[in-house]
Amino acid sequence: MVYHCVCGGCKNYSKTGYRVHSFPKDKAIFRSWVQFVKIRRADFSASSVTAYSRICSAHFKEEDYNSGDAKMVSLGLKSERSAKLLPTAVPSVNANLSACPVPRSRDTACRKREIATMLIDASQQENVDSVDTVESVYTGDQPLPSSTSDAGTQCSLKPPRWSHGFS
Repeated sequence: MVYHCVCGGCKNYSKTGYRVHSFPKDKAIFRSWVQFVKIRRADFSASSVTAYSRICSAHFKEEDYNSGDAKMVSLGLKSERSAKLLPTAVPSVNANLSACPVPRSRDTACRKREIATMLIDASQQENVDSVDTVESVYTGDQPLPSSTSDAGTQCSLKPPRWSHGFS
């Protein structure tokens, strides 16, 4: 299942490389998490929290994670996604920002999208430029050639009629 971060202005979710954490059961820490979310979402309250409510890893410091897990991750013995929060961890990062930082793994995907968009825009501009060139060549009293009057580039798609000469 895909979990989205409930913090206002945050568009992170579990499929984009972020760890997402469910709200704690400890009442005092639970209230702290709710207060953190309320900084950006005035409509959020303790009753808004469901079994699917999550806060992403962008809102936690590295010190908020189990130090043993951090060492295992740095040695490559454990995945970063499986690092556990300390039971007393409270989100404290990016509370006043409208957007969260993009993870490094997503940078290449965003860059590829930008390049694809630029290539599409360039090819569309090239088509517009070629039409402008044709229109500028045929100015004055000469009409633009139609596709049917340009006999040099046409080809017939009908098969030739063969006479078999049967008698």
